[in-house]
Amino acid sequence: MEPTERLLFFKDRIYATVQYKSFYKPDKVSEALSYIWTCPPKEKWARILARLKETGRHVGRTEENVRDELTLIGDRRDLIAHSVDTPPGAEGPNPVERADAVSVIEFIVDLATGVDLETEAQFA
Repeated sequence: MEPTERLLFFKDRIYATVQYKSFYKPDKVSEALSYIWTCPPKEKWARILARLKETGRHVGRTEENVRDELTLIGDRRDLIAHSVDTPPGAEGPNPVERADAVSVIEFIVDLATGVDLETEAQFA
């Protein structure tokens, strides 16, 4: 197969395998990447971080910092989804600021783009 055909074939196969799994925890992202990446397991987050740094928005970050942010986003999502994000004793939910939402979206888009770019590089 041509490289593009291979990439599309593997994307389809991977999607069928992982479509019902959640990937907002770093260990689950790492697990999913083991289906397709040939690099050693300990290099996965280093490669993701390198791709994030290419955007210019994540220059000062570390692998641990990126994994922690993904975990915090997932934890916040769980709070919102499962308890309407209302702290015990509060009269209403915690406010969600637009800037926070934009920041989360930007981070997730950068993370997904970085994973995609690294995946394509490994198939080249």
